[in-house]
Amino acid sequence: MLLTNPLRSITAMCTAFVAALLVLIGSGYWLLNRAADEVVTRQAVAISQAWARYLGGELERLEEIAAGAEVRQQEQEFLARVRDFGDVFRFKLFDAQGRLRLLSDDLSQPVAGLEDLGAHNAKAVSVLTTGQPHTELGDGRNKPDRPDLYVESYVPVLREGRIVAIVEVYVDQTATDAALRQKFMRFGIGVVALTVLALVVPGLFLLLTAMAFRTQNRVLTAERERALAADRAKTEFLANMSHEIRTPMNGVMGMTELLEGTELSSQQRSFVRVIERSCNSLLTVINDILDFAKLDSGQVELDCQPFDLKSCVEDVARLMATGVEEKGIELAVRYQPFLPTSLIGDAGRIRQVLTNLLGNAVKFTDRGHVLIDILGETEGETVELTVRVQDSGIGIPEDKLDHVFEKFAQVDASSTRRHEGTGLGLSICRTLVELMGGDIGVDSAVDKGSTFWFKLTLPVHAKNRSKQRVPLN
Repeated sequence: MLLTNPLRSITAMCTAFVAALLVLIGSGYWLLNRAADEVVTRQAVAISQAWARYLGGELERLEEIAAGAEVRQQEQEFLARVRDFGDVFRFKLFDAQGRLRLLSDDLSQPVAGLEDLGAHNAKAVSVLTTGQPHTELGDGRNKPDRPDLYVESYVPVLREGRIVAIVEVYVDQTATDAALRQKFMRFGIGVVALTVLALVVPGLFLLLTAMAFRTQNRVLTAERERALAADRAKTEFLANMSHEIRTPMNGVMGMTELLEGTELSSQQRSFVRVIERSCNSLLTVINDILDFAKLDSGQVELDCQPFDLKSCVEDVARLMATGVEEKGIELAVRYQPFLPTSLIGDAGRIRQVLTNLLGNAVKFTDRGHVLIDILGETEGETVELTVRVQDSGIGIPEDKLDHVFEKFAQVDASSTRRHEGTGLGLSICRTLVELMGGDIGVDSAVDKGSTFWFKLTLPVHAKNRSKQRVPLN
């Protein structure tokens, strides 16, 4: 009778412990499954959309094929390699009206007689309507021609701001899902075991957890290094291609200048000037891409030397004088009195930033004026320099101001057609100003013009300090 209560207490404690352990295991199993589902979904979405974008970017005649053109042998081989690579088991191509045009099952010719299938595909039509990719997981266990678990993504293909086709990619996720869930289960079992051991040996639990984190950290570090290596390879390729393209372009421009100096008819001279303007525009694009590649890879180094700021600004103004005169607008330069002119810094990069800002101001101003305003405050042996480029042009909407310095940003889709540009200039300016330790920004309103500015702190050259004037009271 005396042992009854202790036995009952021990039994109750064991029962409660087992019940708590079962609840812990069940909760852990549910949480792990939810986490696995979320990871699989994110990974599937990323992979399928990446493949769809790859197809849209690498197949140069995609728009023609979507319009019904015959698929060439070389293109068939490329698409067949994509279909047989990794987890991609099928893809489709819809035209700009949502009609099915190409199946990876038969790449020899476009789909004939199945236009209605694509026309009634609500997912493709939804992508055409919204312009946003659509991705969802699919269960193929009851479908003999599909894997147990797959993902399908509809991704729009853009050409000059318009949708020319829809690529649908099916990616097999069966093996990935199984491997991931196996990892999650092993992890879950390990957590339960560690939890039990922690009740007895807390130190062992902490040690094993630290080891698990260290292993995971090594894996993440290795993945990060591989990603950085791939990014460096991309940037180097971009820089090399820019160099290779710029070399023949310089030859074309040189021959154009020589041709313009020969005896030509008025019509021929007009053609030569068009070629010259086109070459200059293309060279500007190539230079932007080259600068972007160098900045992106961290290969740009500043060359800080004494320079004359006033001469630098005037050189940029003279460079833009022809364009300003052609547009019939005014260009003014205002330099704050008694501001030091001889400074120490990278004059080439400052000139590049100012040229870009001034070029944009002239480009987007059809009437009125453009003003370069140089301000500053001298503090000891340095000057807090502020350079402002103000115009009376079309202005920028308030909701776009936070994005104008992003890569490939355009305020309006029509800007790409009305005004030449890569969308890289302001991004390059921001990177260069930040590299010089400064700040850049913009104030603007629609139809009221814009004011782009950047601030730099530069040392005053010793020669300038010895000749600095002091204003009279």
